[in-house]
Amino acid sequence: MNNTNQWGPDRCNPAIIAEQTKALRAIGDAILESIAAAGSLGAPSGVLYSALMAHGCRLSQYQSIMAGLERAGLVSQSAHCYTLTGAGRKAIGAA
Repeated sequence: MNNTNQWGPDRCNPAIIAEQTKALRAIGDAILESIAAAGSLGAPSGVLYSALMAHGCRLSQYQSIMAGLERAGLVSQSAHCYTLTGAGRKAIGAA
């Protein structure tokens, strides 16, 4: 029996969870750096999504990631553009 499906015992394996956390943090950092590079007008949401979609990200995943960054106080959204908050700039060392 293969125990690597999403409901099997490996789903709770601490090593797998650590790798998933590391990958998600890298994605978040890349998004924050992209938003910072866009400057004071912010990064258009559609452009950010397109960049992630090219790497296999689904819309629901993108929305979840961006909502998490907003809830964490790292980004804010206005008129379909994301900008970094002070905490977001600090998180990537751009404060």
